[in-house]
Amino acid sequence: MSVCINDNWQVFKSDRKNRFLRLIQTFYCLYLIVINCIPIQAQSQNTYSSEVQPILLSQIHPQSQVTQSPSIVTPMSSSQFQDPNQVETLAQPQPQSQSQNTSIPSIATDRPTVTPSPMVVPINYIQAENGLAWRKQSSGSQFNVPQTLVRLGILPRTELRLTVPNYFLNYGAISGTADMSAGLKVQLGPLFNRFQLAIIPGFTIPTGSRSMTSNAVDPFGQIVASYKLSNNWTFTSAQSIFQQTIEEEVQAEDILVHRKQLIYQPTALLSRKLGLKADTFIEYAGNFTRRQLSDQIIDIGAIYRLSSNQQLDLRFGAGLTKVSPIAFVEFGYSLRLGKLLR
Repeated sequence: MSVCINDNWQVFKSDRKNRFLRLIQTFYCLYLIVINCIPIQAQSQNTYSSEVQPILLSQIHPQSQVTQSPSIVTPMSSSQFQDPNQVETLAQPQPQSQSQNTSIPSIATDRPTVTPSPMVVPINYIQAENGLAWRKQSSGSQFNVPQTLVRLGILPRTELRLTVPNYFLNYGAISGTADMSAGLKVQLGPLFNRFQLAIIPGFTIPTGSRSMTSNAVDPFGQIVASYKLSNNWTFTSAQSIFQQTIEEEVQAEDILVHRKQLIYQPTALLSRKLGLKADTFIEYAGNFTRRQLSDQIIDIGAIYRLSSNQQLDLRFGAGLTKVSPIAFVEFGYSLRLGKLLR
């Protein structure tokens, strides 16, 4: 009787393992069908635009300070300029059946503007974008590094985005690391030929140092639209909402309380193509919160593509209000790696 029960148990475990393996194989087949059958619209656009990582408004006053309105630092920025006429072609000839995979667009980064772009990274490609920023503020100077954003194309119209924690070196204030963030970008365009649209949902992760973390998971969302004015000019705008958790000290009771506030961020970007390798832009961006002075900036800059998968960028600008930085300069380098899956 005992032997019979053991045999039945072994058969049951074997059947369960086989069903599990078949389930994995089914999902893998569905994945292959999706990534090979959905048309890649991002590679056939007649536009270029600029794109950025979501703003991390995570530099908060130290907890030891008395209740006051936290200053909103200039957003961590990024931008993308893409010329669809620039493609990199594989050196080796491919069979006719694989002709659709013989070229990909030139590198299109998330640096250096604040305004996001509706374009996504090509499927299965990974892109690392890095930068160094210097800001002159009324309270002193600040360095921000590495501004690393990792983007992975997971579907023809969708990319995964991960922002590495940034280190803020403050002269005249407490230094530390900010919270990291994760999110997706979903491309909804092209619409009406010249019009592009995308949404970027995401959230912050409380991994920063004690003086800068929000100690909470804060969601954010962005809607991005761009319109190609001509062969050389493109206008892009983003409407974004960020939730920020701040910690305040109540003077009367000497206790700490957490409060959530919403930050509305409109941006406007006018960009121009300069030949096949360079682009330039001028941009406005602002952060608006109830019962606080707004943080507004204006900046100009340019990018230069060293090759089909490497790019340099430069941006500088000034603040327009008392809580904005007096001036700032940013420099970045970006690299796109090859396909992760063949």
